[in-house]
Amino acid sequence: MSDPILQHPQLERLRGFQFDIFQRFAALARALDAMFPGDAAVRVLDCGCGATPLTAAFLPARFEVTRADVDDFGDRAIVRIAPGAPLPFGDGAFDVAIAMDVLEHVPAAARPALVAELARVATACALAFPSGEADTGDAETAYGRVYAAAFGTDNAFLREHLEHGLPSAAEVGGWFGGWSGRGLAWQALPNAPLDEWLLWNALDALYCARVGDGAQKASFNARANALCDGPVAGARHYRSLVVAARAPDLLTRAAASQPTRPQPASLAAVVPLLISALVELEGHDRAGRDDVIAAKDAHIAALQAVADGMSSGLAAKDAHIAGLQRTADELAAAVRGRRMGPAGRQADA
Repeated sequence: MSDPILQHPQLERLRGFQFDIFQRFAALARALDAMFPGDAAVRVLDCGCGATPLTAAFLPARFEVTRADVDDFGDRAIVRIAPGAPLPFGDGAFDVAIAMDVLEHVPAAARPALVAELARVATACALAFPSGEADTGDAETAYGRVYAAAFGTDNAFLREHLEHGLPSAAEVGGWFGGWSGRGLAWQALPNAPLDEWLLWNALDALYCARVGDGAQKASFNARANALCDGPVAGARHYRSLVVAARAPDLLTRAAASQPTRPQPASLAAVVPLLISALVELEGHDRAGRDDVIAAKDAHIAALQAVADGMSSGLAAKDAHIAGLQRTADELAAAVRGRRMGPAGRQADA
């Protein structure tokens, strides 16, 4: 399937994002571009936008994004909203309202009201969230172990997932269906094959911890995202992207926009990238270890030089003391000689 939404100059930079980020926002971009074709402006509410304007980075310029969150992160363009309170926008103020990986950070009891508010202020909605399945929890636990090993602390986002629990697509769709007694049609689109999600995000964490969030990490992610782009038919997926609308044909377009693969990337394709990543990470670590060892050796050599200098100083001090002792002995002998003199010697005789 062609992918017009990503055939633009920012493609390589976008593919350099972490696998988890790229998968959900690329899917969103494809879905919204299909749901709202043409050149007309589309009003988007990005609820729970966070500090980084990821939605605007992935969507074409005709999508006019209003960002909203419980914190403005020092950005006055972000609309402050209060947890549990109605959104400060009128009915139908937007063409589409989105919440990307937000629901799992909201207490379970407050989720239906948030969904109802999104449906109130927009004629269509798109919500992404980790699927509340046992396999997803196991994958998050495994990723959390890698994250803790890499950074020496647990992942705050995963901790909130455990505290609030993960929603299911059926739950979220049911909330749309029951909104104000009128309901919205909805459909769940799978996102981020689970095994690939775990592998590439674990490696991304290691890159971030060891080489930083720079060109090397982006190059690795670009290769992983190009190799494993889009959902896999019949596979387990980490996330659901639930789209809802009053016009069911919008959902048909959204579903058709996802470039579903018949099967996961083969080992023959994955292993070379995995080996390349491991070699790069090990090479970086080895260079760091070599620098540490060299610094330690230099420090030991400096300490040895100091010790040798101290030994030389002690030897010189001992020689000086011995010289002073000889001088003292000579002076004492001379003094005794003067006291005795010729008379003394005769008297002694």
